[in-house]
Amino acid sequence: MKFGGHPKKDKEELIKSNPLAFSSSSNLVTATSRLVLETSDNDGTFLNIEIFDHSMAQKDDSSSSSPSSLPILLFIPGVCESAETMSVQKIVHHAKEVGVRVAVVELEGHGLSSGHGRCLCPDFSRLLQQTVEFISFVLSQIGACENEVPYAVCGASMGGALAVYAAEIISRHLNNIPCDDLMGKSLHPSLSFPRTFLGVVPITPALGVRPEALPPKPIVWALSVAASLLPSAQLSLAPLEDPEHYNCPPETKRNYSGHWPLGTSKMLLDLTAYQIPHNVSRNKLTLAHVDKVLILAGEKDRVIPVESCQAFYDHLQCHYKDLKILKKADHDLLYETKTSQIALEYLFSVFTAK
Repeated sequence: MKFGGHPKKDKEELIKSNPLAFSSSSNLVTATSRLVLETSDNDGTFLNIEIFDHSMAQKDDSSSSSPSSLPILLFIPGVCESAETMSVQKIVHHAKEVGVRVAVVELEGHGLSSGHGRCLCPDFSRLLQQTVEFISFVLSQIGACENEVPYAVCGASMGGALAVYAAEIISRHLNNIPCDDLMGKSLHPSLSFPRTFLGVVPITPALGVRPEALPPKPIVWALSVAASLLPSAQLSLAPLEDPEHYNCPPETKRNYSGHWPLGTSKMLLDLTAYQIPHNVSRNKLTLAHVDKVLILAGEKDRVIPVESCQAFYDHLQCHYKDLKILKKADHDLLYETKTSQIALEYLFSVFTAK
């Protein structure tokens, strides 16, 4: 087991030896605490979770023991990304202004979380299980049930897809509907979710792929074989990640740089080209029991076609749904100054929209 691509460390060392997110710069909104989740995978995997709760940080000692009832946003970054990105900083900065807490998970193999290799996540169902565990764990730690804390789930790119699946699972669980068909197994009995779930906000979610972007079938077959044999291999046929434009602070080493591991590339191809279309066509992702679904998409997204978001939106059966397509916006719409403020106001409307 590796820890964020570094030598193995235990949970205590993670807490003690690594600064909180954004704490290296006085000009940034810094995480106020850290949680470490040991997953149910039974292989020692643990996830780093950065908490941004500036309402608690500003309280005096006499009142700090009282759990906060302020709402919380649970955020899942995209592949290659950690809690130290420009998009996360913009989210937590806006959250501080409007009085919302934020919890950001670093997926397995990402940031400070443990993993079998940097950015290596070949199993979407495993990531999904860890995502719902992250949500349940944070909510239990802040006393969300006892304090009736409103909460919403949000994610970007692959994190957006995870957020959609997690919302489906949470809403089914609250309505005593099985979710084995989405997870491949029953929800872990220790997991629970308060009934104060407000909804989900997927940001440029990885819900599809342009048909012309799909490799020829012989290449897909070769990728499948190579990924099964050498999942950690980084070959030139895989996407090349350069995090310099979204690193925050600029010197952070938490975000992945280089060609994606073959296992991760194959997982995302399967997810966007086959698994999600299959689940949508069979009415497994209707989000029928979710109160609000707010989808953010970029009109000029060169990674995820806006048509995929539109098709998913049309299929939804939730209580309230909305799709906002930002004109001239690309996949990284939270990084772009012209679109980020509009996106942030839309995102946080999940806590106020009726």
